[in-house]
Amino acid sequence: MAIRQSGGLQPERRNSSITMPILTGLLDRLTAAQLEPRTLIIVVSDHGNRSKSSDAENYRIPLLVTGHGVRPLVDNTFRSHIDLEGVIAHYLVDTALPPNQERVFVVGSTERWVYGEIHETGDHLSVLIPNKALRPIADVLNNEIK
Repeated sequence: MAIRQSGGLQPERRNSSITMPILTGLLDRLTAAQLEPRTLIIVVSDHGNRSKSSDAENYRIPLLVTGHGVRPLVDNTFRSHIDLEGVIAHYLVDTALPPNQERVFVVGSTERWVYGEIHETGDHLSVLIPNKALRPIADVLNNEIK
């Protein structure tokens, strides 16, 4: 999880054309309601490029943190979604950011299930299982539940 902080509630213009109007509208409403100084916004993606699910680089998920008093910073510490609670606590109550993870385990699916392990060095191991290979297991489970 790469953390990108920006000072003030101004999202970067490089964000997608779909996301920008939503964030801009939210920021406009927060400003109009005079809530901007008390607001922390955290934007995180739930996945990388699903078409290349076994590529370890797809599991580097950006995280944008913005709010009043948030200093600009790029932090490339190796973390996972499981560290999100600690990241939020850092900005709300000034605790230390979660430490670097040596490795994380991942599970994902699109056209196939991916089980893997990614190390902070970038080394990784992935096991790919086509979704259709799991169909017999699902059928057995469904029949036993009936």
